[in-house]
Amino acid sequence: ASWVTGTNNYTYNRDWILIGLNGSFYSSNAQSIILIAVVPMFLAVVLSLKSHILFLAAVAASWLILFFNGTRAAYVGMMLGFAALLFAFICHRFVARSRQLVQVRMVTLLILVLAIGLSVFLYPQSVTAKMAGIKIDQLDRLDDLDQPVPTPDPQVTPTPTEPGTDPGKDDPDPIDPSVNAWRKSFIPTQNISPVIADAFAHFVMNATTEQLFDKRVFQRKFVAITMQYSNLSERLFGYGSSWYAQHVNDLESDYAAIYGYYGYFGVFMYFAPVLWLIVRLLASLRKKRFRDLMTVSVILPAANVVMLFGVAILAGRALLQPSVSLYLSLNLALLYLAVTEDSQVDEGQLTVPNYKRGI
Repeated sequence: ASWVTGTNNYTYNRDWILIGLNGSFYSSNAQSIILIAVVPMFLAVVLSLKSHILFLAAVAASWLILFFNGTRAAYVGMMLGFAALLFAFICHRFVARSRQLVQVRMVTLLILVLAIGLSVFLYPQSVTAKMAGIKIDQLDRLDDLDQPVPTPDPQVTPTPTEPGTDPGKDDPDPIDPSVNAWRKSFIPTQNISPVIADAFAHFVMNATTEQLFDKRVFQRKFVAITMQYSNLSERLFGYGSSWYAQHVNDLESDYAAIYGYYGYFGVFMYFAPVLWLIVRLLASLRKKRFRDLMTVSVILPAANVVMLFGVAILAGRALLQPSVSLYLSLNLALLYLAVTEDSQVDEGQLTVPNYKRGI
């Protein structure tokens, strides 16, 4: 609708390119992750309406939205989501032999296979492929212009020179300001410890062009160096998001962001509940038959949880932005209820988990 009315916010809104459909939403990363989390559950609900025409229309609409969104997360998530849905439906119908929640027929499976095959076949024409090609071209051009400039490691004691010799007489100054100004633009100079700045400058001036071109690799390295040369309190509680934003913008890798923003304490506070939930789930699995777990109500939330934790490596905001992490919490809750509910597959029937029970 936003494309028809001309109010679409392009996924890649740059001075040199306008491409990708992101609707009326601002953050393309956040929106694509929300979509890949919602689409599999949405399609399962549509199938429960027992209309394959509606299911076909829903799959087509979901495919169009994700395919033309353009982010890597959207494309990879679309493929994984359709594959998880296909696997869940096959297990639900042929392993659990359940007809509750959804009724899976062969035409249902064929629609999903067609969607996956179409995604693979049309990938060269996708927005994702076009942006990948543009970035490769940019990196190739940058490689032709840029060369690493070796600099001394600030942690290595320089070798003493003999009296009367000039160690720089025959070698160019490794930090000559006229050399690779592009590289020097990455080095923060204000509101940062000189030790951290020197260590990071050493990485920047010796890194490959690809390491600096890939924002996520560059940012993860900055977090690692910062925490390595920080004191105990800074390692425990981090530096906060605003400090990192001054130097390397918002961190686009959630695991590095949680560590860098909040330190060891933040990592513990974030992942302790998740680890507790995993332990509870594993304890509950011992009481379940294999058939009880091969249902849509178990497989889909589990696939979504794994996918969201995986996407957090490729794109930021999957774990930290509330509008996105809400869906992670929702899927964890649905998975917990589906596994811990006292339900069994009996004679081809599955007792539907009582989602109103609460945790």
